[in-house]
Amino acid sequence: PNDGLGWCECDKCKAMDDPDPHIGLAKRVLTFNNQVAAIVSKKFPDRWLFYYGEYGNIPGPPVGMKSDNTILTGIVNSYDLLHNLYDPKSWSNKGFRERMKNWQSISSHFFIYEWLNYSSLPSPMLYTVGERIQYYKHLGAVGYSGEVLGRSPVNDLTMYVISELLWDSNQDYNKMIKEFFTKYFAESSVPMEKYYRILHEPTLYSTNSGCNIPESAWTPQIVSKLETELSKAKSLANQDVIKRRIDREEKCLNLIKQVSIAYRMLNLWTSGDADAKLRGKVYTDNAISLLNSISDEDIVADTYILDQLKILRRTVYESDT
Repeated sequence: PNDGLGWCECDKCKAMDDPDPHIGLAKRVLTFNNQVAAIVSKKFPDRWLFYYGEYGNIPGPPVGMKSDNTILTGIVNSYDLLHNLYDPKSWSNKGFRERMKNWQSISSHFFIYEWLNYSSLPSPMLYTVGERIQYYKHLGAVGYSGEVLGRSPVNDLTMYVISELLWDSNQDYNKMIKEFFTKYFAESSVPMEKYYRILHEPTLYSTNSGCNIPESAWTPQIVSKLETELSKAKSLANQDVIKRRIDREEKCLNLIKQVSIAYRMLNLWTSGDADAKLRGKVYTDNAISLLNSISDEDIVADTYILDQLKILRRTVYESDT
């Protein structure tokens, strides 16, 4: 089925599922792929057959089973990418580590897939990706891929860290990030490093979990602290290239501010503040204007965010209901 939906519900197919809801469909799916692998491997013994073993409504892992040696199992980590794997506050990551141990006993070869910044506004995870890449390498993963829905300067740096570690996972990712700030922001590196730490308040330093955060996570307090550090960085910048890089960050922050307020007004309006609807339309229009003005600068996923804002404006702020 497409993207994990539309499974057959006939009695014969359902009988293949494990009665344990924590395994369920995973047994049926691996049984099918083992049968296919047994046929394909006769003609192509040196090839791998890829399938998603854990994704969407495939609960997995099918404990007690063993995949064919020619199967490459794809495992989608959609648990908690916002926190470190061993963060004691992240019960989700503790469960993920336990599942990975089970997958090691089931599959000889596995591939990791992650959703990176799967939201409209940034969901910073710069300080967590390095640990995960090294963890996957240690477990013996043969490959890695990530899907990026959103786009932002902090996400660009996250992609840089991932790319470097995929070439050489033994690198010190903290040193790599520190070096990036020193070289990329030069004279403005100190406030920009603080700025990036503050960017992670809604993710790494919060109780939010998963692959993304809601727009409401960007509170006025966080935005204000970000504006302060950005102002310091701008005052220190004397090279044109550094000024341009900070300008890119500032445009992204302005968008975060406008969009987060637009959604905050929505929450206020639904809570009974009638005036919030008019204010929300103003901020939505401001965000749309800003997106249109930076659409060719490759700063954010402007088309995706624009579509979301237009829906918000049409269904809420311009609606009579």
